[in-house]
Amino acid sequence: MHDEESGLPPPNVRRTNVTDGWPEALAESLERAVWCGWEEELRGPWGWLLGRMPYWWREPSPYWWQWHIWRVASEDPVAWALLLAVRDAAERIRRIAVAAYHCGVGVRWFEYTAASPQGGTRWLRPLNGREVAYVPPVPTGQLFRFLALTIANRESLVFWADLDDCPGVLFTADSDLRNVDLPPNLSGAIITAPHHGSEANAGAYSKVRAHLRGSQPAITWVRSDGRFRGRPGAAYLSAPGRCVCTICRTRGLQTKQAVKLSMRKGIWARARGVRLCSCR
Repeated sequence: MHDEESGLPPPNVRRTNVTDGWPEALAESLERAVWCGWEEELRGPWGWLLGRMPYWWREPSPYWWQWHIWRVASEDPVAWALLLAVRDAAERIRRIAVAAYHCGVGVRWFEYTAASPQGGTRWLRPLNGREVAYVPPVPTGQLFRFLALTIANRESLVFWADLDDCPGVLFTADSDLRNVDLPPNLSGAIITAPHHGSEANAGAYSKVRAHLRGSQPAITWVRSDGRFRGRPGAAYLSAPGRCVCTICRTRGLQTKQAVKLSMRKGIWARARGVRLCSCR
């Protein structure tokens, strides 16, 4: 057993040199990323993901588990769509990491915990996580276990931006806010709509409503999404306060908007031209 509270790695995880939160091996990869593209970086352990052909092989895989993934993907369009979505998400995350590393941005690592959240900074702190010094790597054989998003969504990290002279911002990610102790005063705050306003996260809106104890403060819910029939859900549409979407589920030629809010007389106000939610 290892001491989880200390943030130290378990015995089977080798220590690595870390600078500003960037492990040495990761930093080397990000350095190379400037000179070679995303595909070149993947040609090592993840080169087998490069092909986007669902029904035939680019080249035989030397590993049984890769063979299994391809075989399942070629027979199941849903599995194939998941595989491509994961690859695209990894590419976006990598681009963010490259930009952050080469701009000298430090990194903090957090893990989910329902009790004793800690770490962060004075103005941005976790409400259901703790800062750790080391992150154990995910074993390759457990890849699909970590792609099971039900638990991952429940354990999404929630952060509270505590601003000095204006209402704060609650970043909910995909959390339903279960086991999250909300800040005492949410009056006037900005809250990101969890999971794009999905009805599966209806508990988050119920929790905020109960936390407000019947009052109707000027909360602003911000929802980012595409245009989908199933989102947002009824809980988002009836959430206390006002709602603003990057794009609403309405017919017509409404374009996607950048949601810009600024502080005016102690209240978050919309920039000129920013539309309120018109979802039905």
